[in-house]
Amino acid sequence: MTPLLILYTFCVQMMGPIVEKIHGLGIEVQHIPGGCTYLCLTIDVSINRPIKAALADMWEDWLETEVVENDGVSKFRLHLVN
Repeated sequence: MTPLLILYTFCVQMMGPIVEKIHGLGIEVQHIPGGCTYLCLTIDVSINRPIKAALADMWEDWLETEVVENDGVSKFRLHLVN
């Protein structure tokens, strides 16, 4: 059975030399169009997304507690990116 590598249709991942190198390793490459990731990654969408969301909520709660318990000063720096 030939291994399959599913890649986004990102320009670098579609470049001939990249795909040829992967093929040279005996791996089949398929590209999926934008907006279709959820069709290929059902486990990530259905199971991992809720777990990641819960972890993010727990981390935010912990960070808020850390700041409050230290009079508004945390030993951690938080960089917000818009």
